[in-house]
Amino acid sequence: MSNLELNRSLEAILMVVDEPVSEVILAQITETPTETVVAALQELAQEYGQSSRGFELRQISGGWRFYSHPDLAPVVEKFVLDGQQSRLTQAALETLAVIAYRQPVSRARVSAIRGVNVEAVMKTLVTRGLVEESGLEHETGAILYSTTSFFLEKLGLNNVSDLPALAPFLPDVDAFNDMDGLAALIRACDLVVTTSNTTAHLAGAVGAPTLLMLPFASGRHWYWHEEREDSPWYPSMRLFRQRVVGDWGELIAEVAEALQERVAAHRR
Repeated sequence: MSNLELNRSLEAILMVVDEPVSEVILAQITETPTETVVAALQELAQEYGQSSRGFELRQISGGWRFYSHPDLAPVVEKFVLDGQQSRLTQAALETLAVIAYRQPVSRARVSAIRGVNVEAVMKTLVTRGLVEESGLEHETGAILYSTTSFFLEKLGLNNVSDLPALAPFLPDVDAFNDMDGLAALIRACDLVVTTSNTTAHLAGAVGAPTLLMLPFASGRHWYWHEEREDSPWYPSMRLFRQRVVGDWGELIAEVAEALQERVAAHRR
């Protein structure tokens, strides 16, 4: 099979798939060595990226698939959803975050971390294909749950290890040896003020009101985005950013003002 025929075959296959397809499967279908298929896919992805098309070829969740270009998300959303957005509730988002970082994890453990019954929420996540059963807990026989490839696809990740680190600036989380206790402590707080660390992600996961102080780092912390003051992952969080490298004064003043507003509102 010539390079042109291989490229056309790959395009035809990827045009009709509804989930990412691995290089191995594509190699089997086209009867071509896997390394040749990988090279062809990478070449096609680069070609599409350089030609300013409305779509792109991406490697996601262990496979390849066509996606609309991110710049055209508003147009695609308007067409697909027609103004109707089916969004997960805050409870579902919090539960999903706990599962993502603690997987494989039992429903009882998730409930202990969140401090509420999560049976209904877990059923919703399973129904939507974001979470699935992944075995049994050895000691108790409880069903364990993990995130799915569909979850990775929706977040644009290749595997679970690509999730933002819980503690990029702190010692190993295991050093605390009691994440459940830390989660319970955070839930008992009226408000959490922190920087980007384990506490921030855990506070967001359990839905605790949080004021997050971020250093000037354009593109460095992609999961906090760059401009917005809220987080798509953690609805209970408000973001404050440095405008000048090393200058925390203005940022802290903004946080202090936000604290005063909360105190005043609480006293009313």
